[in-house]
Amino acid sequence: PQLHSVKNPGGARRQLTFLPEPVRGGGWQPKSAKAIIFSQDSGGGENFQFLRFDPSSGRITLLTDGKSRNTDLRWSHDGSRFAFASTRRNGTDTDLWIMDPDHPDQQKLLTERKGGGWSVTDWSHDGRTLVVSESISANESHLWLVDVASGKIEPLTDRSAGAVSRNGAQFSPDGKSLFFTSDEGSDFLRLGRFDLATRQFTPLTTDIPWNVEEFALSPDGNSIALVI
Repeated sequence: PQLHSVKNPGGARRQLTFLPEPVRGGGWQPKSAKAIIFSQDSGGGENFQFLRFDPSSGRITLLTDGKSRNTDLRWSHDGSRFAFASTRRNGTDTDLWIMDPDHPDQQKLLTERKGGGWSVTDWSHDGRTLVVSESISANESHLWLVDVASGKIEPLTDRSAGAVSRNGAQFSPDGKSLFFTSDEGSDFLRLGRFDLATRQFTPLTTDIPWNVEEFALSPDGNSIALVI
């Protein structure tokens, strides 16, 4: 797999990368589209690195350290920074980092974590807060909020509720709630709204007796597309 570009429907495909290792997915920088950030490992070792592709020159720049495992890249809504998970600190624990791809030498360790189940799922629209997932097992995960300025982290979900799965958390545009899928109180993963003030989850797909596999919130927050 390599990166390719198609500028319009039915247009010609142009290959962008010609690398000896597979490219593990990539995406344009939001808003400006001045670069593509993509992921790649070496020899199938799964120590994924992030690289920056400059479409004007074809230059590729390594953004991460070349040794650790770096995953779960999530862009801020203004496209100025992205957050990601990395084992850079000790090769085992997955910490949360923030980077401006134009200044990779200034990337910041946001918060140190224990274990390998941590990932960033979304930024608030004002860029001040991250929602983060802590995966305990295939059937249990918990959500946290992280303050981008200070790195302060606070739990959102009740661990005493037992094994509950929570997936794909996204902020509403007004920052007052999250949308995610959960099997809390159900045999199925239901899409629902989580009120950040009351910490209450309200399922929205109670009439669908199947798992909600994927969903996407529209930019204005007025509608959601979902897959069952």
